[in-house]
Amino acid sequence: MSRNEQAQPTNWQQYRLVIGLSFLQSMIWGLVLSMFPLFARELGANELTIGSLAAVHPLLSVLGAVPMGILAGRLSRKAMFALAYVMSGLAGAAYAITNSPGGLIIPQVLFGLSVVAYWPSQHAHISDNVDPAQRARLFGLAMGLTGFGGIIGPIVAGRIADTLGFQSMYLFQGLIAVAGLALVTQVREPAVDTTVSGASPRGLSLAATRMLLSRPSLQFIYLCTIIMFLQWGLRDTFLPLYAADLNLTRTAIGALATAQTASMSATRLLLGMLGKRAPAGRAVLLFVSLSAFVTLAVPALSGFGALVVVAFVAGIGSGAAVPLNLTNVANATARQERPMAMSLETAASASGRLVSSVSFGWLASRIGIPPLFIIGNLVVLAAVAGLSRMRAPGLEPGMAAPERSAVRGAADGGGQDT
Repeated sequence: MSRNEQAQPTNWQQYRLVIGLSFLQSMIWGLVLSMFPLFARELGANELTIGSLAAVHPLLSVLGAVPMGILAGRLSRKAMFALAYVMSGLAGAAYAITNSPGGLIIPQVLFGLSVVAYWPSQHAHISDNVDPAQRARLFGLAMGLTGFGGIIGPIVAGRIADTLGFQSMYLFQGLIAVAGLALVTQVREPAVDTTVSGASPRGLSLAATRMLLSRPSLQFIYLCTIIMFLQWGLRDTFLPLYAADLNLTRTAIGALATAQTASMSATRLLLGMLGKRAPAGRAVLLFVSLSAFVTLAVPALSGFGALVVVAFVAGIGSGAAVPLNLTNVANATARQERPMAMSLETAASASGRLVSSVSFGWLASRIGIPPLFIIGNLVVLAAVAGLSRMRAPGLEPGMAAPERSAVRGAADGGGQDT
């Protein structure tokens, strides 16, 4: 909460609604990420091609972050949520009719657009509809409950893929998107924050983006996000392939993603209960390190039970790091600039996945998947060590207050940069 940010009661109706919307989006996210490497391999793709295809949707998130942030400032939240679910539904249909690796580009593009349209708007909508003093607790609670969609999605997807095939699984994704569109009709816009009454969507574009990226606190947060998703992308893309090489069924592979998401959700619920006592700032690096350390063990494992334990513990690290980073972003920004700041956070996460997919996909094609887990996680741990030495003043609630005048300046004079 920035010092000048006005206290407000939590809008529980909108808070519960966005949890429901995010639950469905998490089901789609879990379905796509857990099964995509297996689907691409079935279509004949090798590790390099799978990594390159997996990079398509994070690339779209990177390229689309600033335009979507500007669009989110001009359109209603309802419109952004509806756009995301339309893209999710179209992606499901496109996956279902694809019969070659090259044909996966289109659904990956649609999936990437749905991600960058939905999640920044979701983060901003939660932030704007809750009591700022309770933001950390309610972010953690929302992400914990949302994560149950990610628990259900992969295991249901694996079961459908095993019994009915991948095409039926992706048609199921389309049905989830239709349900999401029905819920979107209940979204209501947050009240306007008069403390930045001079800010306009046009003004808060490129000039404000540069100001956001110039803040040491946000630079630290975004770099943390990149490193975190570099490691996360390694797990999401190559752990299913490693498990498939052990002859695990699609249902069992989906269960690995479910174990990870279950621990993520439990961790986020715990953070929600801790509220203001939850760790913040640089503590996020400890959780990134946890995920990397435990995943180092993957090449030595050959049984389903051991892989479940690794996935579960790695999920604790990811489960803590994401809401803590989002809380840091919210605390570092004023309301009017928050949609763009959240879009940049999404771009940072997608950048981590993009680098992970392309570089690790190339490396896996050269040295194989087991050594990749060792090299990839050592790279992540080295990056964490470097980032721990970075100066990042103001990583605590209240840090955005001195910068509010700069935000207003961007709103008043930055229009020519759009």
